[in-house]
Amino acid sequence: MRLLVLALSLMFSLAPQEHAAGFHQLAFDNSQLARFGAYSFHLAEPDRPDKPTAWQGPLTISSGGKSCAADVSLVTAVYASADAPFIVVATYSGSNTYVHFIAMSNCAVQWERIKAFTEGVRVANDRLSILPACDSAGIRSPTRCFAACVYKLTSEAAPELLKDESFSLTRETLGVGFTGEAKVVHPKTARARIVAPEKPAGFVSRDKGGAPLKLLLLGRGLRFRSQSSIRLTEDYATSSSIGWRDRCRRLPNERPCAGAGR
Repeated sequence: MRLLVLALSLMFSLAPQEHAAGFHQLAFDNSQLARFGAYSFHLAEPDRPDKPTAWQGPLTISSGGKSCAADVSLVTAVYASADAPFIVVATYSGSNTYVHFIAMSNCAVQWERIKAFTEGVRVANDRLSILPACDSAGIRSPTRCFAACVYKLTSEAAPELLKDESFSLTRETLGVGFTGEAKVVHPKTARARIVAPEKPAGFVSRDKGGAPLKLLLLGRGLRFRSQSSIRLTEDYATSSSIGWRDRCRRLPNERPCAGAGR
């Protein structure tokens, strides 16, 4: 009986593991090796042997006796989905975070990478969330803050920016919602408010209650006017140089999110 139990245990341990739909973070055994379906992933040079927080790289992907090396370094996390032919790889350089989309079959770039100044990246199921961030605490003086970017991930198309979810995540995290970047005082508190955007033209925001605020430039002064009838439309969002089109647009080799241009 004991031999039968051992045989069954060995059989199940060697069988290919099924994975739930959607993206999930890979756990690296011995700090360097992870397996997902028919693929194995090897990350070289972890910063710590016991509980690494980053790997120097490279990232090597192997399957069926073939392997390739992805051109990424300073890797902080790798995410994979049974439904997608690519992995999502988070890296950093200086104060910027980069999100890469790498084809598992040949390590080629699947979609343009995203650059952001952020407090963190979350990937779960079909959502990629790039968290908002601020230069400082903004307690005694306003600080520059950058909005969140939330993308929908699919197997066949480039990540799709979800404006409403991005706006909501910014408001939930910082206490006030906006697009692009803005000067905020007391972020992450009930007293959070927008003092002024970096570039005021066409800027639209909303207070924590959801009422839109339209920023008006009057001579050299700035004032906010609450207009419950104003909607966050494409006209408002793209008329400003700090709107969605600038902060989250697609570029030939890189797509900036909330913190681009630092």
